[in-house]
This record gives sequence, structure tokens and C-alpha cells, in this order.
Amino acid sequence: MADKIIPNLPKTEATTFDDLLIVVDTPADSPTNKKITLANLFNKIPTSLGYGTEAVSTITVTTSTQALDGKALFLCTATSSAACVATMSNGDFVGQTITVMVVAVTSGTTQPTSFKITPSALAGHGGATAHTVVNLPSRGSSATLVWSGSTWVVTEIAGSGAVTAAS
Repeated sequence: MADKIIPNLPKTEATTFDDLLIVVDTPADSPTNKKITLANLFNKIPTSLGYGTEAVSTITVTTSTQALDGKALFLCTATSSAACVATMSNGDFVGQTITVMVVAVTSGTTQPTSFKITPSALAGHGGATAHTVVNLPSRGSSATLVWSGSTWVVTEIAGSGAVTAAS
């Protein structure tokens, strides 16, 4: 490709995640041409920049455990039962971000008795794993978690949410 000029290459409108992009690494002494797939490029972009419809899930969380996996945003309807439970498995990649929000409560009440999210591994204060549950006790409560590669880290709690020890 040494004799090709990038602006003269054919363009494409239909990319796939295994397509390659040209990257120029520019250290001070000598720039180097490299490649990256679209999948690897987009894995570096925080999901908080925008949610497409494929990244959003709406679920009703009941006494049956619900898995919060595979999406970036979960809009949850909680029941007024004593044990609304959700789980999160390990993340798919470092930096993966998941936001969970209680947007409604069924049964004519204003808040669930208890809505707990139990991630596979949840970092507590100082990186310890002593705190293991995210509680979202009322409509409007939300939590944002980021996968570090070994644990979920809570980066934001809104409303009356809290991170507590498992009970």
C-alpha cells in the first residue's frame, strides 16, 4: 500500500466491526502506521456518550431474580414485593458501563420494599469487596457501574440509592 494515497482509496458506507482503520502512532521520534478494528475502537468509547435502542432494556424486576447483562441501560419496573432481586455477571470488557434506574413500581405503591442489585464482584471503599449490594429503594433511584476487569465499581448513585453490605 506504499504507493496508495489514503484520500484516493475507495470509500465504504457499509462497515462491519471486523473492518480495519488506519492509525498513525506519533511519538516524537518516528511516526508509525498501525491498524485497529472498528470493534476495538468502539470498545474504547464510554457508553455514557449515548444509548442506541440496542443498548437499552426495559424489565420488570420481581421476586424472581433478573439478570442485568448485555445492555448499557436498564429501565426497571420494581414490584412492591419484599425481595426484588437483580444480578450482574462479570463485564464483557474493561470500561463497560451499565446504568440501572427504577422508573416505575407496580401494585399501586410508590416504592418497592427492597430492590437489590448483586453484581458478580463489587468493589467497596478502597477497592475492597466488603460491600456487595446496590440498593435502589425508590422510583427515580439509579446507579451507574463500570467494569474494572475484575470488579464492578459504582461511579454514581442518584436518588435514594446506596451501596451496602449484603444481608
